[in-house]
Amino acid sequence: MCGICSSFRPYSEDCDYQQFAATTITEGVDAAAGTSTIYSMSPGDTFLGNLGSAGDSDWVAIQLVAGQTYNLDVKGSPSGVGTLADPITSIHDSAGNQLATNDDGGAGYESHLSFTATYSGTYYVVGRGLSTSTGTYQLTMAEASLAERGSSGTIDTMAAYLTDGYWYDTGSSPHQFRTISSNQITVNLTGLTADGQKLARWAFEAWESVANLEFVETTGSADITLDDNSDGATANATWSGGYTKSATVNIGTGWLSHGTQIGSYSFQTYMHEIGHALGLGHLGDYNGEAVYGSDNTFIEDSWQMSVMSYFDQYENTEISASKAHTVTPMIVDVLAIQELYGAAGAGSLTDGDTVYGVGHTLGDSWLGQMYSAINGTGDTSVFDFEAITFTFWDRGGYDVIDFSNETAAQAVDLRAEAISSVGGKSNNMLIARGTVIEGFRAGSGNDTVQGNSADNVLKGNAGIDSLFGDAGDDTLQGGTGADTLDGGTGTDAADYSNATVSNRVDLLNNARNSGDALGDVLISIENLFGGTYRDVFFGDGQVNELRGSGGRDLLNGRNGSDRLLGEGGSDKLVGGGGRDILRGGNGSDRLFGGSGNDKLYGDAGNDILDGGSGNDILTGGSKVDTFIYNAGADIITDFDGDLLQIDAALWGGASRTAAEVLGFAGVIGGDTVFDFGGGDSLTLRGFTDVASLESVLTII
Repeated sequence: MCGICSSFRPYSEDCDYQQFAATTITEGVDAAAGTSTIYSMSPGDTFLGNLGSAGDSDWVAIQLVAGQTYNLDVKGSPSGVGTLADPITSIHDSAGNQLATNDDGGAGYESHLSFTATYSGTYYVVGRGLSTSTGTYQLTMAEASLAERGSSGTIDTMAAYLTDGYWYDTGSSPHQFRTISSNQITVNLTGLTADGQKLARWAFEAWESVANLEFVETTGSADITLDDNSDGATANATWSGGYTKSATVNIGTGWLSHGTQIGSYSFQTYMHEIGHALGLGHLGDYNGEAVYGSDNTFIEDSWQMSVMSYFDQYENTEISASKAHTVTPMIVDVLAIQELYGAAGAGSLTDGDTVYGVGHTLGDSWLGQMYSAINGTGDTSVFDFEAITFTFWDRGGYDVIDFSNETAAQAVDLRAEAISSVGGKSNNMLIARGTVIEGFRAGSGNDTVQGNSADNVLKGNAGIDSLFGDAGDDTLQGGTGADTLDGGTGTDAADYSNATVSNRVDLLNNARNSGDALGDVLISIENLFGGTYRDVFFGDGQVNELRGSGGRDLLNGRNGSDRLLGEGGSDKLVGGGGRDILRGGNGSDRLFGGSGNDKLYGDAGNDILDGGSGNDILTGGSKVDTFIYNAGADIITDFDGDLLQIDAALWGGASRTAAEVLGFAGVIGGDTVFDFGGGDSLTLRGFTDVASLESVLTII
């Protein structure tokens, strides 16, 4: 059994977990020159060896932790600690393969090397001499100091430390519940007060939301038993063969004075101690008390990274973040617990389409209750409304973070493993590895939002916002204010569909923008989406989609093969150059294809369709439409009860009657075809009553 106690002050106790002091091992029987050696040491120990014959080498086994950096030194006569004149050292993996070696990296001819372990487990360190030299020497291997190893804490190495490194460093061994046949772990909460039970249930939910675990309450014998019999906060476990048999968590009632809500120090303590029960250690080689700068293993060690840390964000002097309590397992915890138990599966809290924040879809879960309190109920019995830090891990689906109720400026990065500042706090929101959030809705502050590789929908709302789509086909909605919308790679859209005024947007000249778009800077934006008011959109000569929605819109694609959608209202669509597609939508629209081989669809309403030059295809849709023909080989697909206008320039501009113009027409294969020569022709597909055209034909 081991006891692990929290340093969460003021309720910290001495730990009953055994710590080991550094020792000195002296070679007696000659150490083998291979993995069969009988000698072993721990980081920080000293091995005193003796090379008694030419070519002799001594191997010593040592347990190292993945991601940790160590200094290996072999010293002799130059330092006055032995008689070996020119020591050499090397380090080998568990199979005996050499990983690194050094001859004269230390003082004089002594050896020194810095080594970062790539896995947790057994390595071998070697002391030998140059050529045939013999003599005594001193071999040490110790963790590099904070200054020496720099910012060594990647998310992977810190997670490995929680699952393995901590236990090795404290002379113990990793362990976890065996969940191969069933992911259920029974828990007994009857030893807690009602408030303690509430906190415990929330904490179990938090772990259950990210790991493939199901906690089942029982009033009898349980895998994890919680009580409040003693002061302080401790976790104890018994295990065998790497598998936990049972665990006990004690959190004294004194902790309840720190709050009984989500966001309180108490709630964080419950998550921390339950993390121990599940097999996670601390984020550094400490237990009971710790001082940042001397006891931490990783520079990044703080609550920002892990609920298993002892250091708040202010105690960690190397990071910039607001002091905030954790309300979820943090980014390192998620990776670590999923390494032990796998990720939460189908049907778990965040599986499927999920909304976080305003209008959340998290039900009555601990996270749902928190968002409901923040965004509506104001229930202080659920949330304490103090500063919080949290990590999003999402199972899949289309997911949106809606922080539109925030008034402070937010700096958000939706990319995995990124850190963001929200809710008026600094660097307090993280995105777990493998999590893809598709949408973000900012508040009324001057916000910065960075998208990821998905097709993001980013909304700035009020304020002077900067939205960056990154990869993917993104939709950026700046809202009011002079915003910067940068789509990045992919086919991206600036969305003005929520505007309450008319807008003018010119992709070639942002200085012409007006309405909600006034002052907006559009970068790498291909498409424009309008709203219910009149929109005037101009493309940039590339491939654009301009969408009007409601209102009497003007959409001009300029050059490029554009797609213009009038949608509601009586709109004017101008394709310009390129192979364009124009759809009028509802309303009586005017469609002008311009140059290029275009497709025009009037859809509903009494529409005017003018293909312009090029070989165009025109479809009027319902009601009485007017088709204008002036050049190219055009096709009208649905002429029936409609009006036709033909440009006199086709025959040199001479005055002709409608009946005379019908002389250019004839029925070919069930279609009426006007042939004006020079490649200019108009086909009325499926229409054969040429004579009836006299009454609907106008010469222009």
